Amino acid sequence: MEKNTYYKVIPGLLFLLLLFSFILSISSVMAVTGKIGNARMILNLEEGDSLDRSIQVINDNNVSINISLVAEGVLKESLEVEDSEFILGPNEEKKAKFTVNADLEPGQYEGKIRVTFNPLEANESGVGLASNIILNVYEKGSLPDNSNTRVGENKILSSPIFLLVISTIILLAIAVVLVYISGKRKKESEKESVLIKHSYNGTKK
Repeated sequence: MEKNTYYKVIPGLLFLLLLFSFILSISSVMAVTGKIGNARMILNLEEGDSLDRSIQVINDNNVSINISLVAEGVLKESLEVEDSEFILGPNEEKKAKFTVNADLEPGQYEGKIRVTFNPLEANESGVGLASNIILNVYEKGSLPDNSNTRVGENKILSSPIFLLVISTIILLAIAVVLVYISGKRKKESEKESVLIKHSYNGTKK
């Protein structure tokens, strides 16, 4: 490929990158979003005890969403999810109930309940969030008096905008690299042309 042709290809590549970013943004907008409360829980229980808790699930979309909750990790067998599947209408929310069983030996354990937001239409993509649970199991009669169950009420928003921002940054970085390489090779080409010209003039003399 000739150098002049190479320089003409660069704008085309940049155009393709921008087109890819545009297509990605369209597909991202079509995806649903999900929001949950109680994103992090620290629970303190004695051996054999149980505790009822809930996760606030929010549908901030303008369409109905199918919600599913599944326990994962070390606490998978110790978490009984009561509201494992349900449908939320537009802008509806629900406290999905579950029970924590301290059926483990004394110690600290970590698990999670994954909350998946799936659209009723099969042609749209879903999104998954997780409520992280830390369970401290104490021997009978050894639970500290000042031991309180702490629940993180901060809400996590999962949005396709985040993916769009990341992809845009990556595309911009690629574009900058391509422009830099193009400019560098152009300077090398010009320098080479000058050297050839001087060499030609010297030979001609």
